[in-house]
Amino acid sequence: MLQILEGLSRVEHLSVCAMATALSCAVFAGLSLSQGIDGKTGARGTAVLCPNLRSMELRVVCVEPKDYKDQTHCALTLLAQRITCGIQAIRITTDAWNSVSPSELSLEDIWWESLEESPEEIQLTEEQQEELDLMEDSKEYLFRLVNAAKISGVGVLENNSQHVQCSIVRNYVDRFNEKECTLVYPAAL
Repeated sequence: MLQILEGLSRVEHLSVCAMATALSCAVFAGLSLSQGIDGKTGARGTAVLCPNLRSMELRVVCVEPKDYKDQTHCALTLLAQRITCGIQAIRITTDAWNSVSPSELSLEDIWWESLEESPEEIQLTEEQQEELDLMEDSKEYLFRLVNAAKISGVGVLENNSQHVQCSIVRNYVDRFNEKECTLVYPAAL
């Protein structure tokens, strides 16, 4: 990915969807700017990838759930540095911030089932519960860091995911939705 992006020095609008192994924190660092665009050097002293960007949309898929902290730090660093240098729009989505919530149908079913004598319960394995807990931790971590960073104009959008990763959602598709979070600038995007 780094080699591909190195050849795009004049691109103004970039949209990339790739696996975490390709769209890694090293690529995020290459897309980040250090002191400013004038030096044309990136966060680690290397040439800045795509120095003339006016808008950027990145989607990272197949992220290891345990890597959510690294993904969050890399994304916020990239976001902050590009905003400082005048980028007009950024959207960053990663599977690392996905979470699970009851579907609207499920909420209605739960209400009806509460009126019955023996509601059907979903029994989660310990592994599934750990997966849910890790997903919730990653989402809370994202919101906590975004709030702490106090980067003007940055927001987090939460939508139903089109790329379901969670086994619980796949197994109980009528009961749960997988939600994805997207970092956006400006927040009205």
